[in-house]
Amino acid sequence: MLYHIFRPVARIALKTFFRKIYFTNTHHLPLDKPILLATNHPTAFIEPCIIATNISKDLHFIVRGDLFKKPLARKILLDFNMIPIFRFVDGYSNLKNNFDTLDYCYKKLSEGALIHILVEGNTKQEKRLRPIQKGAVRMAFGTWQKYGEEVDIYIVPAGVNYTYADRFRSEVMIDFGEPIRMRDYLEQYHEHEKKAVRTITKEVEARLKERIICIDKVEDEPLVEQLLIMIRQEHPSSILPILKRGQESRLHAEQKVANFVNQLEESEKASLAFKTNTYFEKLNQHKTDDFAVRNSKWNTFSKTLILMVGFIPFILGLVLNGIPLWLANKIGEEKIKQLEFKAPVKVAVGMGSFLVYALIWLIIAIIVGTWQFWIFIFMIPVWGYVAILYYEFYQKYKTSRQFKLLDLSNKDQLSNLRQEIMKRLNM
Repeated sequence: MLYHIFRPVARIALKTFFRKIYFTNTHHLPLDKPILLATNHPTAFIEPCIIATNISKDLHFIVRGDLFKKPLARKILLDFNMIPIFRFVDGYSNLKNNFDTLDYCYKKLSEGALIHILVEGNTKQEKRLRPIQKGAVRMAFGTWQKYGEEVDIYIVPAGVNYTYADRFRSEVMIDFGEPIRMRDYLEQYHEHEKKAVRTITKEVEARLKERIICIDKVEDEPLVEQLLIMIRQEHPSSILPILKRGQESRLHAEQKVANFVNQLEESEKASLAFKTNTYFEKLNQHKTDDFAVRNSKWNTFSKTLILMVGFIPFILGLVLNGIPLWLANKIGEEKIKQLEFKAPVKVAVGMGSFLVYALIWLIIAIIVGTWQFWIFIFMIPVWGYVAILYYEFYQKYKTSRQFKLLDLSNKDQLSNLRQEIMKRLNM
């Protein structure tokens, strides 16, 4: 029940936290069949939340068993369609509970459920695919062994990609790959089950890797990130809609940058890295950014007018919504040490505090009782979102103004450096 109550709330929270959500190739999901959804795992629990709030079929997802230790927590998590899986670190006695977990998963699959498995096994915020586990394939075979081979199970690989997974107002790209029909491997399964597990797992891994931005070497990450900042200015996206379905161009552009760096000779890579480092150091020195250089004529009188007109709504939105936003950011940044948990905690705290905040306002509205106050209540989140957009607009205005105030020689130097880098990137 909690799953369906909080799904629309989580959808709004995620569309506020992320500036843009790209959700592509959902036609690869055979929603009328039992599905094992296999994704990578760059954050703690954001991936299943995004997927669950943007597909029509209920999502069941496997999470760490240690979260289920307390009875109340267990009851709540189970009501959110979470399925516990216990690891060696949780103790040998808890491992026995996995038999119940697997039986539950087999039953759900036999009934046509969609189960999400984070196939890398643990979470790490990086732009590459780590070796995947065999659990998804074994679960499919286990379902057959208990409920028969007529259960038509599909494994669907889906790549989860973030611009910056831990940052507020970043972007996420989730791309669904072609499904693997388990019954196509029925003969292999009968001949040699373990070999079939290895074969299908390798196929899942290959298809999943096609859907992910992969930087082969850790030492190349700074260069790729700098180039990604620049290439995003070549593919600007509109404010609305926040959720974009069916557009792979954003992901493909970022994959192309990573693949370009992966294939560069070391000498060429070093030369390009020197140029990009020089460029970004100069941007920092002049307190401007790549957007301002790429859009050198953006800062116009009309932009100043927009800032002036929008200032009062910005202040209103900030005052009326600032406490929950401040609380979510403070707890996420100061209390959470592991990078992969920052964004999930910010979303969870923000959503919880906004619900409490909304309840307080509703109580006040009931006491006041006038229709004008009810309109005011419903406008609070609207003003809050306007305040976020205004702040983002102001950041662009500020860096563009900094660039505009530079002398001609510094402007030309930055513009020429950018042109050289983009020419070498050839995109």
